[in-house]
Amino acid sequence: MRSGVPFEVRTTVHSALHGPDSLDALARELDESGVRRWVLQPFRALGAPDHLGVSVYAPGDLIDLTSAFPHEREVRSA
Repeated sequence: MRSGVPFEVRTTVHSALHGPDSLDALARELDESGVRRWVLQPFRALGAPDHLGVSVYAPGDLIDLTSAFPHEREVRSA
């Protein structure tokens, strides 16, 4: 981060693994670490183990759930 080279952090999010509290904590931790661009990717079940099931987060949910991150956020389809 000290190099000045632009970068982004990506997180693949599944509702069974990432609740509102954990996303809020991650948003704050990324901000405190100097991250200025966070890309969220909704979990996609294709090719994943069956026990993970389907994530219930829609792209708009991810933006709302990560509002603690005060910098650039984007949701990309997997």
